[in-house]
Amino acid sequence: MVHSYIYLGHEVRIGRDNQTAELLRRTTLGWAAYGKLRDVFKSDIPTKLKRKAFNMCVLPVLTYGAETLTLTKASARKLQKTQRRMERSMLGISLRDRIRNEEIRRRTGVDDVLERVTRAKWRWAGHVARSNDGRWTRKILEWRPRADKRSRGRPPTRWTDDLKRIHTNWMEAAQNRERWKCLGEAYADLTLLTREIELITATFKNDQEIVNETSELSQTITNIVNNHKPIKKQKIALKYDINDMGPFIVIMESKSGSNIGNIHPMNLGKKLAALNIKGIKNISKKGKKRIAVEFDIPDRANSFLNNHPFIQDQDIDVFIPARMVKLPITFWRSLIDNISQPYIICGDLNAQDPTWGSGTQNGNGKVLSELLLSDDVTILNDGSATRITIPGTSLSAPDITICSSDLKIKAKWEIIPDPGNRNTTPPRQIG
Repeated sequence: MVHSYIYLGHEVRIGRDNQTAELLRRTTLGWAAYGKLRDVFKSDIPTKLKRKAFNMCVLPVLTYGAETLTLTKASARKLQKTQRRMERSMLGISLRDRIRNEEIRRRTGVDDVLERVTRAKWRWAGHVARSNDGRWTRKILEWRPRADKRSRGRPPTRWTDDLKRIHTNWMEAAQNRERWKCLGEAYADLTLLTREIELITATFKNDQEIVNETSELSQTITNIVNNHKPIKKQKIALKYDINDMGPFIVIMESKSGSNIGNIHPMNLGKKLAALNIKGIKNISKKGKKRIAVEFDIPDRANSFLNNHPFIQDQDIDVFIPARMVKLPITFWRSLIDNISQPYIICGDLNAQDPTWGSGTQNGNGKVLSELLLSDDVTILNDGSATRITIPGTSLSAPDITICSSDLKIKAKWEIIPDPGNRNTTPPRQIG
């Protein structure tokens, strides 16, 4: 009689110790993968190369199929301990050196094994919830084998317990891919933070005050996540201004979020030519559900946006991306009026003006310069360019930092001196 066997890389065993046996096998195989590269990890090569080797060759073995396991506190600690031992071996240190785990992780910089498992589980849960072709994975997930009363004691931890902490009806939430992805970040953060709180509670179990505080913190975080509702993206009715520099792009997007279908760029070009729509410079596909149509002048882009009868009967949105147009000064005043004071607004605002280091002025730059003159707003940029351009061309500064006037004397603004291999040199604000 066979009590266990290997199927698809997993050890299958009858009984409650099924996952315990598989977890032991994972750690054993993880150490085997580490041992094969021991000469690499023990060598004097840079740590960043060891980090890549660990993330690409050891962690995948250690976490293979872990998204299907129900991780308990003990199993999660076992995975963490295994990874910490590997990291100490990589750095050539031991427990006797009494170096904190945070410092070891800072030196190695490898991916956290629990974070990788939680993210993989969230992706797999969404895949299972969206499957509707009668697969066994979905059937087994919904199967409740007990017909009689359950045994005495605490119910066993179920695979879906931590998913329900994020969303009670998680299978319905998984149908919306964008919302599911947003909730996935909260799930990973909450899982890791919960493990840390459990560790602190176990370490200071004799200090009742700390135990009470961590319990309250855990409950508060859970309530925040449960009440979390991701912001729904909305298409803003925008149009191009005569001062916009271009390119003048109109986006056609599937409303259902699925493939945009038969509207291929070539087919769309034929339809537009038959309708004698002029000024089209380029048509390109942007992923599975978007097509971009570029026009030569803003008026023709606006006209196409307001008059597209050949697709009105289809499940398609037509709009101008917000980043392509000039934001009116009323937008900035409304934004400032609705945020708490004092404030700092920074980022790539696509606003260029000689006032803050750009060689030219565009529509957003003109509006922002008017805002600086008429409102209680100041800019921290000192004229330094925040974009590296081709030699011989004018410099630009699309990364802008504006703030309330009372913060001007309290904030220091500078450009990070070493941009690496990027074409932008991000600013740094120091309070």
